Amino acid sequence: MNTIIKLNVGGQLFTTTEDTLSNDSGDHMLASLAKHGSNNVDGGVFIDRDPTVFHWILNYLRGSKVLPGLYLETGVENVEYSLLCEEAEFYTLENLVIRLKHMKSPVFKKQENVMVNCIKYTVVDHSKDAYLVTRGGQTFKLPPTNGIETTTVQIGDEVMAWHAGQHGRRPGTCMAIEKRGYTIQFKQSVEQALCNKTGVRF
Repeated sequence: MNTIIKLNVGGQLFTTTEDTLSNDSGDHMLASLAKHGSNNVDGGVFIDRDPTVFHWILNYLRGSKVLPGLYLETGVENVEYSLLCEEAEFYTLENLVIRLKHMKSPVFKKQENVMVNCIKYTVVDHSKDAYLVTRGGQTFKLPPTNGIETTTVQIGDEVMAWHAGQHGRRPGTCMAIEKRGYTIQFKQSVEQALCNKTGVRF
C-alpha cells in the first residue's frame, strides 16, 4: 500500500506518498524521513527548512523535468534556482544536484567522448537538461547523471570517421592510434585511412 505522508516544511504542510519520496534512487534524506520520521508538528513530519522551493523538490520526485531557469526575463539571476541548489544539497538528492549544476556549467564539452553503461558516445551539444550525443550516426539525449564518465577511442572501437573522398562520416573500425589521429578501416571497403581525431566520433 502506498502510504500517504505529510511533511511540515518550515510551517507549510505538503502531502505526498512514501513511493514518491523513495524516487531518485531512494537513498536520500526525504526517503529516510518517510520511513523513520517521527517529529510530527501539526500533523506532518517537521523539517526546519524554507518551504519556498520545496514544491520544486516534490515535483522532481514525482517525475517532473521542469526546473527554474538560471535567470529571469530581466536578466537578473533567479533566486529560486539558487535556493533550489541549496535545498537539493540539503536533502542529498544527488541526481538533482548534478542536473542543476549541469544547467550552469555542463561537465562534458562538445566533441568529448563519454561512456554510460559500457556504451560509448560523443557529445555534440547540450541543453539545460541533457547532453545531445551521437553513436553510429544516430543522436540521443543523455540526462546528466553520475553514471556518465569520460572515455577514449580505442583499437577495435566501432566509430563514425570523416571520409575525405565521400565528404562525410562513414562507419569504420579503429585499427591503430597515432599521434596525428586514428587509422580507420572503413566498412565495405579494403582501404584504411589516417583520420584526424576531430573527425572521428562514436
